Amino acid sequence: RLDEARALMARARELIETVPDSRQYSAAFEMGDWHNDMAWVLWRAGECDQALEHCERAYEGCMSVRDRSAAARPLVLAVVVHMELGDVQAARAAIARALVTDPACLLADEPTGNLDRKNALNILDMMMELKQELGTALVVVTHDDEMAARFDRVLNMTDGALSD
Repeated sequence: RLDEARALMARARELIETVPDSRQYSAAFEMGDWHNDMAWVLWRAGECDQALEHCERAYEGCMSVRDRSAAARPLVLAVVVHMELGDVQAARAAIARALVTDPACLLADEPTGNLDRKNALNILDMMMELKQELGTALVVVTHDDEMAARFDRVLNMTDGALSD
């Protein structure tokens, strides 16, 4: 099935490369998104080294159009892969890359939603450590009550209204 996925992704890449840039379309961004998708496919197939290469290219593509939000997706996968390979320092470095611009606030929408429990908690711990070290505010959207309980303040949204 990996061969089928590679063939489909190759066709998608060909299509991306045929569309010219415009005000509404950036081939660099689309290629970044393509590399992100390819990284997830490869990771799920156990091709960790190739997945990491695509994570790097996805990050570069998204950052070339200054889309920091999209650039965070491949970094999350890079963290997971490094954690699975036992390379905690590399995982920590991937999280730090998201903070390299020294943002006053980091917004994370379900940052660990696709991960197993162990990796999700490890990544959350690293994010909390880096938040503390860099003095960056961290706003996390999650449906996970256990994860939410780790934060200083938790707001709930019900019917579009926030409450403590």
